[in-house]
Amino acid sequence: MRKEEILQQLYGILLRKSPAFSQYTLEQIQGESLNSFGLDSIGLLNFMVAIEDEIGIEWDEDRTTSETLKSLNSIAEHIEHEFESVK
Repeated sequence: MRKEEILQQLYGILLRKSPAFSQYTLEQIQGESLNSFGLDSIGLLNFMVAIEDEIGIEWDEDRTTSETLKSLNSIAEHIEHEFESVK
């Protein structure tokens, strides 16, 4: 799965889980901290669960850091790496 595809999926999930993000385009938010747009820890947890359900990954506590979850870009890169390591 390519990063661009993952970003599109993440953006769709984010919009469903946090409709306030609909005022921003993917390009506006993909590299920015999700926290700076008001996504709190509960919102992030809900987003992570939705990512697990829709994309089919499991968050490994040993490899998932706050930096991993900082932005859509960092999440997409993590997911892309996880899919590559499964091959």
